[in-house]
Amino acid sequence: MIHSFSTWTLVILIIDLVIAIGAISALRYLQALFAGVNADHELAQKDNHAFGLSTAGGAIAIALVMSAAISGDDSASFFSEVFTVISFTLAGMLMLKMGMLINDKVLFSEIDIKQHVSDKNYSAGLLQAANLIALGIIIRAAINWVEGDGAFSLVMVLAIFIASQIPLLLVTRLRMMVYKKRNRIRTLQTALMSNNLALAIRYSGHVIGAALAVSVSSEIVFYLSNNAFASLVSWLWVAIIMAAVLSGLALIVRKAVLPNINVGEEVDQQNNIGVAAIEAVIFIAVGIIMVALLS
Repeated sequence: MIHSFSTWTLVILIIDLVIAIGAISALRYLQALFAGVNADHELAQKDNHAFGLSTAGGAIAIALVMSAAISGDDSASFFSEVFTVISFTLAGMLMLKMGMLINDKVLFSEIDIKQHVSDKNYSAGLLQAANLIALGIIIRAAINWVEGDGAFSLVMVLAIFIASQIPLLLVTRLRMMVYKKRNRIRTLQTALMSNNLALAIRYSGHVIGAALAVSVSSEIVFYLSNNAFASLVSWLWVAIIMAAVLSGLALIVRKAVLPNINVGEEVDQQNNIGVAAIEAVIFIAVGIIMVALLS
């Protein structure tokens, strides 16, 4: 049987779809504006594939945010539906921009990612894309977790977004520590900017997998509107634990899938994209399974 839709519901769905398409269409120009470049020039004239990767990641992130902002349910009026969807969409875009700044200035403070993207560095573009997708996953989970669509709900989503930077920071620092232990000559950041695409692929898989694990907090922790702060603190602790669990489970799976391969040498030194892709997929796969099991 096929669900029937009332005229009102169809109109609401069309409104949501138009806003979603508009947001995704505007993204590359907004991202270019944030970076201080011309999108058409970067993509068509410079053939800047790194900028293309970053923009593609941003488009996925916006789609993730809007999949939560657009409920598909009947609203009291056209105005309330448009206002709610646009509010959460704009807030999501603002948080993605904040996430890019945190990624550039805090997580990878030793290097200028924006400049490397402008210089067509594939690794830099992939790092930005992965970061945006990870943020989109977390923002989506936060919007679905927080009840209501008022100003306080937006504040809570922003608070969760800020708190989520802690487990993502821990994951990044873990990757840096592991790399430093294996390679004492240089740091992960400088190696990434030497266009070691394999390193970028592995890191991207880990951060996206971590975001999936962090999003599980929204399924485990109850949101209490009358005690929002306690809910937020509980969410954060569970998020950190889930990110740690993901790293441990991924290590076990990696040893089973790649038992006789020195992944450190293959990825860190030989830029083996194949091995890096397998490692990246392991992180993402474990994250997906965690979401399925705990949702």
